[in-house]
Amino acid sequence: MSRVSLFLVCSSFVACSAPLSPVGAHGPTPDATEVGDADGDLSDTTGDDTTSDEPSDREPQPLEPSHFSPVGQAVLAELEAYDGGYGTTWNLSGDSELDADWLLQTPAGWHWDLEAEAFEVDPRCSEGPHCDPDFELRLCETDDDCGAGTVCEPLAASVTTPDDEPTLMCVGHSDTLLDAIYETIVVGEEHVDIASLTMPDGRFGAAVRNALTYLDRSGSTANVRVLSGAIPGLWMDPEDVLADLTRDVAADTGLTVNLGHWRMGLDSWNHAKIVAADGAFLLQGGHNMWTEDYLGIAPMHDLSMRVQGAPAGDAHRFLDAQWETLCEDYWFDGWTDRASFPAHAADCPPDWGMAPEAPFDGGVRTISVGRLGALGEDPADVAQWAMVRGAEHTVRLSLQDIGPIRLAGDLAVSDWPEELFFELTYAMVRGVDVEIVLSSPDSTPGADPGLLAGYWNGWTLEEVAAELEEWILDQPGLVSDDTDVHGLLCDRLTLAQMRFSDEDDTWNNGAGVGNHAKLLVADDTTFYLGSQNLYLSDLAEFGLIVDDEEITAELMEDYWTPMWTTSVRTAVSGPDSGCRW
Repeated sequence: MSRVSLFLVCSSFVACSAPLSPVGAHGPTPDATEVGDADGDLSDTTGDDTTSDEPSDREPQPLEPSHFSPVGQAVLAELEAYDGGYGTTWNLSGDSELDADWLLQTPAGWHWDLEAEAFEVDPRCSEGPHCDPDFELRLCETDDDCGAGTVCEPLAASVTTPDDEPTLMCVGHSDTLLDAIYETIVVGEEHVDIASLTMPDGRFGAAVRNALTYLDRSGSTANVRVLSGAIPGLWMDPEDVLADLTRDVAADTGLTVNLGHWRMGLDSWNHAKIVAADGAFLLQGGHNMWTEDYLGIAPMHDLSMRVQGAPAGDAHRFLDAQWETLCEDYWFDGWTDRASFPAHAADCPPDWGMAPEAPFDGGVRTISVGRLGALGEDPADVAQWAMVRGAEHTVRLSLQDIGPIRLAGDLAVSDWPEELFFELTYAMVRGVDVEIVLSSPDSTPGADPGLLAGYWNGWTLEEVAAELEEWILDQPGLVSDDTDVHGLLCDRLTLAQMRFSDEDDTWNNGAGVGNHAKLLVADDTTFYLGSQNLYLSDLAEFGLIVDDEEITAELMEDYWTPMWTTSVRTAVSGPDSGCRW
């Protein structure tokens, strides 16, 4: 049983552009002052709403709400009600920078419209002199040393000592994600945060371990915090996990590493996915650090992003709020457990603590939004509803699901998301086109699909459309009495399942094509990308709203358009679907 499947089981008891090469060039080893793009270098970034090499010609000025698009302004108007969370659960900035490889896709972006066998590969080896024991990847000198679907590339995450060269390994379709995580950690000089749903496993664990070892051997004195959720049924020992991640770190290191997990009640824990360093570098989005789910057979489609600037500090402060609870001792109405390294390290780490600076406009405009679940306020919720409300032309959603986790028949662990239904209905009534892509049935990662589908909540597209139609009809006054609700959905809502080609409906092993992205795009000018699903839950989440038309255009070109082109053939509603429900 996969961890995700086990998570679904335990949740049931809660009331609840040009094609790229397969892996790209990893390039030189990063040093402790740089975090790289695929070549380990961010020196060519710009603050002019583009990813060109030209310097910005926009003079920085104090950032005002009027600088944002109508969608961004709608978000900020809603966030004013959460002034107590400013700097912790939301913030705005106008001088963020994105490098040329800011968008992180799994499988990698080159895979769209290829047949499954072109990249559905598990590159792991088990043992032998030509097998790296930590990454379980075959060592190589040329592509001829590698099996089908893998290439011989230097893996930056293999470096543990400054000035060493990365090791050549036979890497698969998405191993560049390991380098992106590693490169964000190794720049840390003062403070590094790592947060995920559970602790990193497999190749992700090896990448994090090597990054901590690199920091130690480079003389860094950073405070490192590693945080996850304490999911019922998925117990872990923080001491054991920390010992594994610091296996190669010297006992007299200048680093301090604190690790822990938390849960409040039975249904609230961390779900944010964050790697942040020194208030300057941030990787965040939907990816958990799970090898089986992303790097092998039947991988999940997912999105994360990298950004430089103020959002990194926002992520640190958001995690400060979680560590405040984690550093208390809960064992009955919640659960907290933690460990520290080296032996003399304090039981709890220091906060990032730095207040947000006054925002300036001179680069990419972003709004950081979070929700704390049982620990506090949830402004990220209203921020996303406001994005839909502010849209005038299109709303596009790429999600795991909309419906709640289904147990049996119509029995589910929670209700359907009424706020989302309200906003989507209002949008369609005013003429906005809504496009939604969800996970396919039986979307379970790994070589053996098993019996439980970890990335599908159990509702067919027809059932989702029917549920929305029935809900609208049950809301007096929501639409005018003469509205043809079925016709409205047929005209304005296109509801499809994730596909990656024009031919394949499943992976070669029969598993469905899974979607774990959490993406909302409004009017093709503004998007949310983060960790928050839009089906109901009470988890701690973090994401970024990027209010920049040119960056959004890159997202559309590199992800949405190829994904939509291959997926729309499954639509059961929309102008070209025949309204099949």
